[in-house]
Amino acid sequence: MANRGPEATSALDSLRELDLSTIDVASVPEELLGDLLATATRLESQAAAPRGSVLAEADRRKTALGTAASGTDAWAVEFTGDTREMNAGGLRIARLLEEKYHATRDAFAAGRVTKAQVRVIVNAAEQSPTRATELQVSQAEELILGKATGEGRRNGKPMDPKRLRQAARRMYDRIDHDLADEHARGSLTQTQSEVRGQVAVGETADPVRAEESSHCWTTSISASRTEAPCGPSSDRPSCARSRARRGSADRPSSGPGGWPRRRRR
Repeated sequence: MANRGPEATSALDSLRELDLSTIDVASVPEELLGDLLATATRLESQAAAPRGSVLAEADRRKTALGTAASGTDAWAVEFTGDTREMNAGGLRIARLLEEKYHATRDAFAAGRVTKAQVRVIVNAAEQSPTRATELQVSQAEELILGKATGEGRRNGKPMDPKRLRQAARRMYDRIDHDLADEHARGSLTQTQSEVRGQVAVGETADPVRAEESSHCWTTSISASRTEAPCGPSSDRPSCARSRARRGSADRPSSGPGGWPRRRRR
């Protein structure tokens, strides 16, 4: 096997010398600002993709064993400046891209999808029913990837991570309706688990509304193939009843003239 050490060193030196600070944004014509922003976003993705690949390769080689670090995620802290938990999350996604989701991996490396979009696609694909075949999972990945890049949409525009997450819950619709329903239920269970975890650590500002949203998703999945999470303007009966219950619980019962009733001793 040829020694590719010098070639790798040359590529690394080129990356080190890359300096984007020379771009004077103030001198860019207004009609080109959008193109510049799109280019910067693509470069950001192209830079994030090899970072994940390096994490995965270091984990494969068990590089951390030669150091005092307890694992690859801890080993990477020194080089990334991120927490161990953040590195662990990036390592998980990188492993899955290398092992399963090659279409998404290639799109990420080309800068066609962002890191947030990649996370949505991979997490949604990982919720695939166990009976889904490898081909079906690959087809579902391609469909949702097309929405992320915009290539699979009529307007040709990329779908942001929030809307992509909603679309990903029905990523099997065109493949198999039974799989689509099963996948949607699995995605709902995962969402509810995340909400419960956020409530447990105090990350959810309004646990009642989070519970309402989960309830509406359940109703939506069983009643139709569309989802409509609760919101302030939602007119779904179940959402209205939930808000009414919450409102009545917050208000004390009143007597004549609107004054609060006195409790009997």
